[in-house]
Amino acid sequence: IAWHALQRPDTRPQHVAVIGAGGIGAATVLLAHRAGATKVTAIDRGVAKERLARKLGASCFLDAGDLDDRAKYTDVNADLTVVTSGHPSCLTEALELTRPRGQVVVVSYSGSDVSIPLDGFVGNEITLLTSHLAVGSEVEEIVTMLSNGLDASRLITHRFPIHDVEAAFDLLTSPEGVSAGRVVLENRLKEDLR
Repeated sequence: IAWHALQRPDTRPQHVAVIGAGGIGAATVLLAHRAGATKVTAIDRGVAKERLARKLGASCFLDAGDLDDRAKYTDVNADLTVVTSGHPSCLTEALELTRPRGQVVVVSYSGSDVSIPLDGFVGNEITLLTSHLAVGSEVEEIVTMLSNGLDASRLITHRFPIHDVEAAFDLLTSPEGVSAGRVVLENRLKEDLR
């Protein structure tokens, strides 16, 4: 899904901003350099999200809950902003983060209609694109990247044995779960038999 979103623009971006460092956003940060970006700015909330984003290759992190960081949005000037958060303010934030004639790709949405600051998009000639899922050739490209050394394990923040599925879901639904990247359930049956 992240790779498909990065393929939607008609040009290869040098500077990518990613709003939301959850599952899809974290993968977007990881893959942005593979898509040609030389700089990646991640936007989310909290120290745990910053650590994850930097571990995945973000050169800059702005905390959406910090007023000083919010004031820096207009200095970002991203060629491409990828929206992977469903918060209703994300399109306004994307407008602030994106340079004139840049592009915004919306991957996530709040599940209901949101306000689009059309005046700003039109006035700055920013292209608004949408992205959904991926196509087969992109899945093959990701498999090739993984075979050639792409380390996707950096996306995983927690591992649980499959019999602890309840603990995994408790984490994901807890306040701490907001900071989780990918949570993996492992079948450790072979290890348990040894």
